[in-house]
Amino acid sequence: MDSRGKDGEAERSGQNIGKQRTNYERCHNNGERDEEKYGKKIRINERIVVDTNIMIAAALVNGTSRNLLLYAPNEFIAPDIVLGEFESYRNYMMKKTHTTISEFYKVKALIFSNIEIVHFREYHNFIGLAKLLTKDIGDVPFVALALARQADIWSEDKGFPKNKDFGVFTTKDILEQMNRNSLNSDHKV
Repeated sequence: MDSRGKDGEAERSGQNIGKQRTNYERCHNNGERDEEKYGKKIRINERIVVDTNIMIAAALVNGTSRNLLLYAPNEFIAPDIVLGEFESYRNYMMKKTHTTISEFYKVKALIFSNIEIVHFREYHNFIGLAKLLTKDIGDVPFVALALARQADIWSEDKGFPKNKDFGVFTTKDILEQMNRNSLNSDHKV
């Protein structure tokens, strides 16, 4: 038995998530947070799981979501199921944007150019825990990936669970954090 003992084994397998440090504590200031939200101070993680609804919004409008996906300094990741989900909305998106199939795939390539697609095998150990944390079966891969990669989630879906091991943030939250970071870096000497 190594020095980690039983807790180390549970931590490696993801089964004892309550004993692990929170996502924020692993990544930022030992738990000190800098913004009020949901009664707690928070800070968005550098690694963010992107929900399919964000990608669809980015495909529909060349606006905030697309610009954040393309230019934000964050590491964007998504479970491999987003490829099928996104494709299932192809006709809807083409109709809404009046684009050809060729134009659609150019926009899709642009949107996905800054998102790492993570294979199921990399987050499958967290599926069971994710099922316990969320009521929406469609959210399970996103929650499992957030747990596996110690990431936050970017979604406009109000159904994502609030949890101490990951945050769930809207486009507005991400934009405000970027603006605050930009202001803070402008004042540094």
